[in-house]
Amino acid sequence: MRVPGPILFGVACLVGAAALGVARPGSAAAVDAELPRGSWSAGALGAYAILDMSDLNAALQASSGSDFEELGHGWEGALDVRYAFRKEFFVGLEGGYVHGEAEDRALARDPVEVGGVPLQVIAGGTVGRSGDLAVRIVAGIGVLLGGGVATGGETLASGTGLLTSLGGEAELRLARGFAVTAQALARQAKVSEPGDLGYDLDFSGGSLRLGVRGYWGGTTP
Repeated sequence: MRVPGPILFGVACLVGAAALGVARPGSAAAVDAELPRGSWSAGALGAYAILDMSDLNAALQASSGSDFEELGHGWEGALDVRYAFRKEFFVGLEGGYVHGEAEDRALARDPVEVGGVPLQVIAGGTVGRSGDLAVRIVAGIGVLLGGGVATGGETLASGTGLLTSLGGEAELRLARGFAVTAQALARQAKVSEPGDLGYDLDFSGGSLRLGVRGYWGGTTP
């Protein structure tokens, strides 16, 4: 089974963080996971995505001569930029791509793929911090662009839907300007009956993410 690149990226971040944590000398200057006012950060994340797709699964199961596996998960990649408008609170923009695939176990038809581009405004804040570890709440609202279904290289239908998300984030600051992050997010996103499809494409579910983040700028009052 081929492992998608964004999931491999997330695993690599986790392994790298463990290696750096072991290698960092205990006598080194303490690193603080503080989020100073006026600071900027940029992050890259890979994720295991959970997808609802109940209407699509029902349609696939009703297909004669085929035996499609249930489409309930996939992968996601995301990039974001954040600005701390006050100490420990931030706003930002996040974009990425979410993808899922179901194969026909009877090999009678090409795999069915779903995908879309989440784009949202995000905001959040620190709810707990101890040394180099911080825990934050992250919320977002935006749109899912090009949410569609395809098979055999042909897009059957696509559309746009409202996107909202809410979850938590844990950050381990490995250096003053570098951290690794883990997120668990719930996602609500549905494209209602795109084209002539006759049913909804429901991208609702969630994501388990791992990634890295770089920081620069900022002052602490």
